[in-house]
Amino acid sequence: MTNLKKQMAQDKALRDEARALIDIDIAHAKALVAPENLRERTLPPASEKAQQLLHNSRDQALDKKGAIAAIAGAAISAGILWLVREPLMELIGHLAPSDDISEAEAENTAKTTENTP
Repeated sequence: MTNLKKQMAQDKALRDEARALIDIDIAHAKALVAPENLRERTLPPASEKAQQLLHNSRDQALDKKGAIAAIAGAAISAGILWLVREPLMELIGHLAPSDDISEAEAENTAKTTENTP
């Protein structure tokens, strides 16, 4: 029985050492995902990437001023046309010929529909 008690004591010591290592790993993992640590680890790289994106987009915009101006002009023109669409439609309605079909056109249309199988 003495050997059995000695073996149990050794096994308990090994188990306690393993548990201590696991507790250390858990504490380390908790420290890694703590809000203040996440902020410190993620904020600087994210802000650097955002600054790079800003500089790249600014450089692209400066290289393509004409295209940006054309797009802005088209957007502004579309907005102005949208705002004055009703008066424009009235003006077009006055300038366009009336939609009334003359009797000759009505007879022509009737004859062509009768002749088609």
